[in-house]
Amino acid sequence: MVPYVNTAEEARKAVAAMRVSAAGSSGGGALSFAPRHLDRSSMLTLQKANSKLLTILQIETGEAVEHVEEIAAVDGVDVLFIGPLDLTVNLGFRDRWIIPTFALR
Repeated sequence: MVPYVNTAEEARKAVAAMRVSAAGSSGGGALSFAPRHLDRSSMLTLQKANSKLLTILQIETGEAVEHVEEIAAVDGVDVLFIGPLDLTVNLGFRDRWIIPTFALR
């Protein structure tokens, strides 16, 4: 789950950071020495890792709301999560956030 994603470019960077190289920018070191140190089953697990990810991006600013369709269209984005308190505050409605009374019990 990645907070404060405001643009499609930031969404692309978040998606790439979660993936193991060559599909992304993370974890390339493990794959470079892995053939000598991991069995075939472990290597297959590493190769399948990218397909098992769930990438959740948080929409928490007015800028993100303006770009939400572009963010959602980025390949690899699975879920957009609206951060209700952060979004409310960032939109200038700080004093309008209401905590339900049941939460105070």
